Amino acid sequence: PTAREVTTKSASLFESLPKDNDNKTLVEPIVSADVTQLASLLNALKGASAVVFAASASRKGGSAQAVDYLGVENIAKACVELKIPRLVVISSGAITKPNSLGFKITNLFGGIMGYKLQGENALRAVYAANAANTDLSYVIIRPGGLLDGIAAGPAMIELNQGDTISGEVNRADVAQCAAAAAISKTLPRNVTFEMYESGRSGPLEGRFPAVSGLERKSDSGDYEVLFEGLKTDLELIAKGLM
Repeated sequence: PTAREVTTKSASLFESLPKDNDNKTLVEPIVSADVTQLASLLNALKGASAVVFAASASRKGGSAQAVDYLGVENIAKACVELKIPRLVVISSGAITKPNSLGFKITNLFGGIMGYKLQGENALRAVYAANAANTDLSYVIIRPGGLLDGIAAGPAMIELNQGDTISGEVNRADVAQCAAAAAISKTLPRNVTFEMYESGRSGPLEGRFPAVSGLERKSDSGDYEVLFEGLKTDLELIAKGLM
């Protein structure tokens, strides 16, 4: 399989592109796109079988409203229109808990947490309006506090649901999880989950128990095993957990 990097930057994020045994690149040339412009995304994503959305607001990359809300809505619309089977969006833990410390601190940056939640909800609305097409699905990953260490690996990662538990996780682990989710055969259709490193977590607020009952852990070192048993968004809504 090949990967295509879609970026708002004009230069490549890679010093060199990986190659297979025949010296052919496994990463296609960089494609620039603007997540605030649906037409731009439609042109960049043609022919994709999965999309990972990892964009977020920054001083160089647009406001939280433009990227984390409207950008997520646009990527959902593009994936549905192009009939791309899987969309993976990297969001954030604690976005449904405005009284938590994690929400309050992170939300100081341009109200980003509120806009991330609006982006999630807009994405779900796009897919709900196209629910008849069961070949299309989304995955929302809500990582905890991001660290810059090397990947701990799936054997050290815990997944959860309900947005009551969070912790810390390396960006490298989030990237590995997103890549695994993009091609997973075990993930249920339309699912949202939190992720953090096992042993580095706790309740988002004092009113929540230390264990949610929805934890997913595995010693296998395989994200496919971790993904098994996750609840769909519809199941979480029915249980009052979303």
